[in-house]
Amino acid sequence: PAANVRGTIAVDATGVADATSGLNSVTFAQTPHGTSSWALVGNGVAQGGGAYHSSFDTTGVTDGDYDFRVTVTDLAGNLTQHVVGPIKVDNTPPAISLDPVAANVGQTITLTSSATDAGSGVATTGFEISPHDADTWTTVPASFDTTTKPDGDYDLRAVATDNVGNVGVSTIQTTKIDNTPPTATLDAIAQYVRGSLALSSTTADAGSGLATSRYEISADGGTTWTTVASPLDSATETDGSYQFRVVSDRHTDEETRS
Repeated sequence: PAANVRGTIAVDATGVADATSGLNSVTFAQTPHGTSSWALVGNGVAQGGGAYHSSFDTTGVTDGDYDFRVTVTDLAGNLTQHVVGPIKVDNTPPAISLDPVAANVGQTITLTSSATDAGSGVATTGFEISPHDADTWTTVPASFDTTTKPDGDYDLRAVATDNVGNVGVSTIQTTKIDNTPPTATLDAIAQYVRGSLALSSTTADAGSGLATSRYEISADGGTTWTTVASPLDSATETDGSYQFRVVSDRHTDEETRS
């Protein structure tokens, strides 16, 4: 067999022949590597041309290294054996964990994971996404552009495959994809003001929700902005023309200015 196996495997022998008395039997057996507690796998079935075949369900033994043996006897009682091994039986999926993903994400995010396999070893790892609770998984790259998916709630998991094809999956994490900026509207301000100036606005975000909102002032036509409180004590600013705006931030760090 191959160096690493799982499930039901083929056990074959070739070149089986006896030119004198003729063949009596062909049998296959297995034992934990380096031991002599041989257990019958099955009788060989002739395939023609000196080839014999049997099959072995490896899930009936514990994972580990095994030796396989073919025993051929002729009609006179002569016996020949051939042993191969170690062959690693591995029916246990890899263990993998998805590193924490933020509750709210947008734009391009980096997915990372950790995987181990004590049997045949980890061959590949990857990531999968599904609309929340839909269980319809599709592959996404480690550098995942969330703008390729509609805004909404999604499940994410990491997937690992070992060298014999066992597949392990991580615990599912749920995240909200939100690539729609919040809305922000600054209420009208009088053309001329003095004293205490109350600033007001309307802000909203239907996705991840608003994280913060703030007011900003510019004295150079919008080139540079400074955060101000509301109400604003206008006496702290030099007389002149100013621009005001409201800035709203959502939980995925997207900003909207108005």
